[in-house]
Amino acid sequence: MTEILQLRKRWHRAGAGFTLVELLIASFLLLVGIVAVAQLVPYSMELNFRNRYESTALILAQRQLEQMMMQRLTAGVSGGICPGGNLPATHYGFCDREGAPVALGRAFDGANPAQDGCPVTSGFIDFSQDCTAQGYLKTHIEGQYSYELRWRVITTYTGSSPTVKRIMVAARGISPRWLPPTTLTVLVE
Repeated sequence: MTEILQLRKRWHRAGAGFTLVELLIASFLLLVGIVAVAQLVPYSMELNFRNRYESTALILAQRQLEQMMMQRLTAGVSGGICPGGNLPATHYGFCDREGAPVALGRAFDGANPAQDGCPVTSGFIDFSQDCTAQGYLKTHIEGQYSYELRWRVITTYTGSSPTVKRIMVAARGISPRWLPPTTLTVLVE
């Protein structure tokens, strides 16, 4: 009987607290959990930056598109002079709010429809090709970040009068890092 009581006391003492091995295992699991959560912080900061950067590019594209939509189909005078530069003599356009020239197409040259502006690939403006000539490109600086705006105008004519313009505007962040472009399209009659 005494042996049974001694076994019970030993068993009771062994279950009374945590062993060193149990504490090490618990500490290791807690450390793994903390490291996993800590890795989410830089990822969420990067995601927040990208969202803010892309949202700004979208807003800039919307502003540019709204200014273009408010113009007549034969906006401005060809070869117009703007504080930020001149339009080519063969192009129609206007000076935007910042004083930069914005080309909206060429005068009627017999082509129906006439396509002017930055090249398009698979329905999107192609940022890999140069389109700095003729007023279809604009760089915008917003705070410490730079954005590039590009556009393409497709004009459909009835006779020699424009009847419909399809305007595509794309914007992307270019500094401090490159992000994919955002493209907006509208038909103006």
